[in-house]
Amino acid sequence: MQKEVIVHITDTHIGKNLDFSERLEALVEHVGQHYNPRETTIFHTGDCTEGGVFDFRLSHHEREFEDFVRIMDPLEKEGFTIIVAPGNHDVGRQGITADRELRAMYGHHVRALMPWSTLTEESMRDGTAYPLFYFNGRVNWCLQALDSTVGQLGRDGPFDLARGNVGLEQRRRARAQLMRFPDMPKATGFHHDPWYLKWTNRLTDAADVKDLLADCGVKFNLGGHRHLNDRHEYRGVTHLKSHRTVDPLDGEYVFQEVTICSDGTWYDFLKKYR
Repeated sequence: MQKEVIVHITDTHIGKNLDFSERLEALVEHVGQHYNPRETTIFHTGDCTEGGVFDFRLSHHEREFEDFVRIMDPLEKEGFTIIVAPGNHDVGRQGITADRELRAMYGHHVRALMPWSTLTEESMRDGTAYPLFYFNGRVNWCLQALDSTVGQLGRDGPFDLARGNVGLEQRRRARAQLMRFPDMPKATGFHHDPWYLKWTNRLTDAADVKDLLADCGVKFNLGGHRHLNDRHEYRGVTHLKSHRTVDPLDGEYVFQEVTICSDGTWYDFLKKYR
């Protein structure tokens, strides 16, 4: 039986403080030393950067992206498959106000880590870059990354972007991709938490998204946004949320590891890194 490990990273908020950069560097070094790039996928579910919380200038946010890509680049060079889904802090000022130029900046920089042909500056501006689809033929699993911020484009009220929305058009594209392989196990990932129901920070089309994943036979979904470890079950889909990977959990630095197997099974652990 073949196995593939998914290293789930989320909410690294590069640019918020120096310690977060150092913790991500430590995690990247750990993964490089302990995982085989031919059998490992890195899945980052957003808020890679802080989004200029101390400085609204685009140049400040660009430095955050440059730092994030610099830290992650050794994994790309070693041959790891890297999948990134955007978070509200990646594509909005302070994570609450949508900005098409920041979306374009995200596409420009993150593309260096995962050169999908659909991921461009223009496709990020107009909201058509995602979903990203990856078929792992070694274990016969399908992986899909969704953009849970794109449905908020054009909504300029306070905290609109922090809420999040996958959007009807992206849900249609996601369904078409997933249903091409009706009998294969599937996993998805996006930033916002579909189980959070309060006005701020919620995913406004959560019910539609949860039904989409269940209808398409998704086994599990990865996410972040709320900086906590949690899991929910819905119609056969396990929703796994992770804490902020660069923060300690009960005094230790850990990340979420999910192993997917060629027989269609999967299991998850929390793994320590120094």
